[in-house]
Amino acid sequence: MMSAMRALIVTALLASCAQEIVIDDRDALVPTDVGPRDAGPGPTMSWHIYDVMLSDRLRAVHGTASDDVWAVGERGVVLHFDGRTWTRVNVGLLDELYDVFAVSRDDVWVVGENSAIAHLVDRVWTPVRGVVPSGTRLIGVTANGPSDVWVLPEGPIDVGATVSEHAAVHFDGMRWSTIARPDPGSYEKSMILLSSSGVIVHDSDLQLRAGNDWINIDPPVRESGLGFEDAAFDAQGRVWLLASEISPSRARVFRFQTGSWSELDGPGLVGGLFSTDLVSIQADGEQAWAVGEMAQLSHFDGQSWQVAIPQTIAGPKLLSVFLADGRVFAVGARGAVVCAGCP
Repeated sequence: MMSAMRALIVTALLASCAQEIVIDDRDALVPTDVGPRDAGPGPTMSWHIYDVMLSDRLRAVHGTASDDVWAVGERGVVLHFDGRTWTRVNVGLLDELYDVFAVSRDDVWVVGENSAIAHLVDRVWTPVRGVVPSGTRLIGVTANGPSDVWVLPEGPIDVGATVSEHAAVHFDGMRWSTIARPDPGSYEKSMILLSSSGVIVHDSDLQLRAGNDWINIDPPVRESGLGFEDAAFDAQGRVWLLASEISPSRARVFRFQTGSWSELDGPGLVGGLFSTDLVSIQADGEQAWAVGEMAQLSHFDGQSWQVAIPQTIAGPKLLSVFLADGRVFAVGARGAVVCAGCP
C-alpha cells in the first residue's frame, strides 16, 4: 500500500505524462551471462562478463542491492539486473540516457538527452514531461529520498524571469522547482551531481548545498592541468575525489575526512598499466574502485592500487561503477557489462 505522499507523487506525475509503461512489459530480449573470466592482473575475484547483446554505450549504473541494479545508455536503453539476469526494460524513452538513481526498489529515476526524465513508482515507469525546456540535456540525478530529488541540467536554463547558466532542478515529492547556483568559474567538462548528496563537482571546483544556499568549497588542490572527474561518498561520510592530470599523465585520488583533504597513493603505474583515464569512482569503507579506458578497473584495498582488466572485453571504455553487497558492477562502451564477485 502506498503512503499518502507516494500517492501524491504518482498523481502529479501521471497528470503530466501521455503513457504508462509497466515494468513487466519488457523487451523479448533477455541478455545472458557468459560466465566467469580471467580478470588479468589485480585482485583475485570471480569476474562475470555479461553478453547483453547491445552495441550501445552504457553511461551509468546504480541500484539498491546486488540483485537490484539498473544501467542506462544510448537510445533510451535501460537494463535491470535481478541477481542472475540482465533484462532490457522499456521506460518509454528513446533519447540517450546519462544517469540513473535508485532511491529504493520501487523508486528509480533516469535522465538524459532532450529533457528526458522517467520515474519508476509501483512497478510503473512514467515519462515525466515539462520539468525543463525541451532540448535540455540532463546529465545527473540523485536523491536523498522520494521527496528530495535533484536533477542537473547542462547549460543555461530559465530560473524565474532570468536565465541561469548554473542551476539545479529539485523535486520535493509534489512539485518541481529550478534553483540557481553560484557561478563556479570557468570549467571545461560537464558537471556531475553526486549521489546521496547536495554536492556538485566541476572540472576544477566543488559546490555544496547547505540549507537554502549553494556555497563553493575549496578543492584539495588547484593545479594547472588537473581536472576532477568524479566523486563518491562512503558509509563513513567521507568524500573520495577522482582527478586526472595531463602532465605527467596519471590519475589521482583524494579523500576528505575530519575537515581536511588528503591524497591517497594514486593508481599511477600498476600491474604494468597506466591508470590515466579513469572517469568514475565508488568507495566502501577503506576500499574503492575506479573505472576507465581499456576496460580498466582499478582497486584500492586500503593500502595500494591494483588494476584488473577482464581480458575478453579489453578495449571498451568503462564509464560507471557501482558497489553493492561486496560486488562490483561496471558498464561502458559497446554494451560492456561486468561484475566482480557475482556467483
